[in-house]
Amino acid sequence: MKFDHKEDPFAVFRSLNLTDEQVEALRTQGFVSRERRGENRIYFKLRFRFQGRQLVRCLGAKAALVRRVEQALAKIQAQRKRRAQLTNAARRSRQTLRLTRLLLAPLLQAAGFQFHGLAVRKIRSGRTNCSLRRKKMNPSEHPSDDVPQIAAEETCPAAEASPTDCRQQRIRDYLHQSLAETSPLRANLGAANADLMTVALHLKGLLEGALPKTLEVFEDFEDFDQVKPVLDSLLRMYKQMERFAQLDARLSEPLP
Repeated sequence: MKFDHKEDPFAVFRSLNLTDEQVEALRTQGFVSRERRGENRIYFKLRFRFQGRQLVRCLGAKAALVRRVEQALAKIQAQRKRRAQLTNAARRSRQTLRLTRLLLAPLLQAAGFQFHGLAVRKIRSGRTNCSLRRKKMNPSEHPSDDVPQIAAEETCPAAEASPTDCRQQRIRDYLHQSLAETSPLRANLGAANADLMTVALHLKGLLEGALPKTLEVFEDFEDFDQVKPVLDSLLRMYKQMERFAQLDARLSEPLP
């Protein structure tokens, strides 16, 4: 919702005879409800809880007043919603990493690899059955020989597209190219990396919206405690993507 940044959000609340304490309560909750009276009469009310009780302020049917109240609510609740988005994003990224490792673990073990934290390491001799070790391939049998290569100029959006749109398209290109691999492990590695890239791009957008635009205000940045877990999760996802890419490159080379 767009709102006028120049307008004092407290002014419209004071016009509704709300105290400063009640306005502070609106920072964390409160909404405008819509109620119908009769067939064609619609009225609006501001509803919120204060000291364990529900308070209601009638806004009537005046569209201008309703719009001002909704804009003021959006403005003073923006910080809380941003914090909730950051918390949910950090949790989602952790879940994605855990699920990715869980799904890839059997395929990695079958190829003679295992997770060690974010790293993927070769299982030492004697810890896995010989039948699970990576099969030696001849160059002519290498799966990447049959994988169609996607040209950048054919898939990247037009020049006027935003960098985010272009990155989303390139992630889809990477996913389709990975799924074309004949090796199940390499196909799933690429698909998992595409999932991580999608989540990481979303996290990056949230961070750009939450971080201060100038270094002068960074020292007084109040939301850093909420931003730090998301930043840590983003760095872990980048590191995991790098490890998967390194493993994929390793698997793409035929054994001597």
